[in-house]
Amino acid sequence: MGNGVRCFVAYPSKPCDLAETIEQFINTVKKRGFPQVDGWKSTSVSGKFIINKICEAINSREIFICDLTYLNPNVLFELGYAIARKKRIWILLNPSIKSAVSNYTKFKILTTVGYTPYENSKDILKGFDKDKPYVDLEDTIYRETIECIINRVEEPILLYLKSLVNTEGSKRLSSVIDKSIIPTIVDDPKEVAIRNLSWYAENVYRAYGTVVHFLSEEHSAREFHNAKCSFVSGLAHGFGVSLLMLAHEPYS
Repeated sequence: MGNGVRCFVAYPSKPCDLAETIEQFINTVKKRGFPQVDGWKSTSVSGKFIINKICEAINSREIFICDLTYLNPNVLFELGYAIARKKRIWILLNPSIKSAVSNYTKFKILTTVGYTPYENSKDILKGFDKDKPYVDLEDTIYRETIECIINRVEEPILLYLKSLVNTEGSKRLSSVIDKSIIPTIVDDPKEVAIRNLSWYAENVYRAYGTVVHFLSEEHSAREFHNAKCSFVSGLAHGFGVSLLMLAHEPYS
């Protein structure tokens, strides 16, 4: 059944019931002919940065499966990376969780990307059998949305994802970038909260470097801003663009 197709599954460690559901799906699908379906827990992180090992694991797989029920920043970083690395994407979402569907809809970067709904591991298996992401490996977001954009020849720039809150740190960072001689495109969330995937893909790909300013855990508006920053950071890392991520404390 699996024909040697390899999958990496990204999901948050909490809440525990969500992780348990995804892990049950992984265990079951392995027994059904996909022995090379692994979650992030399978990556060995002894003595190495965990992000390096996860990116290596994504690189070695053809399919990237992820759960976006909670717009987890780590999962979104990995999703952005996987898209840039031309992986076949299959997204899961549990619509029974409060605000899951509305949050996904508000996260406009992925407006045109569908998801498979589920409530338990059997639902995920049914969706896997129905969608068969292992059959059409060339049906990637990269090919459908990005490939036609990045071939445009334009002047390289510095891409700056500005903080949503005008903190002292944000003001100083913006001042330094404003004085730079490098041509800069600023993604100011006070002007446009979240742009579409095509805009970010084009500007990240052509960038000398990308500077991303996250909000701290104490800022009330952090969820969507940090979700966007995580996804775009993953894109940049996947494209091999120099990336600087900055965050206010506390940020874990």
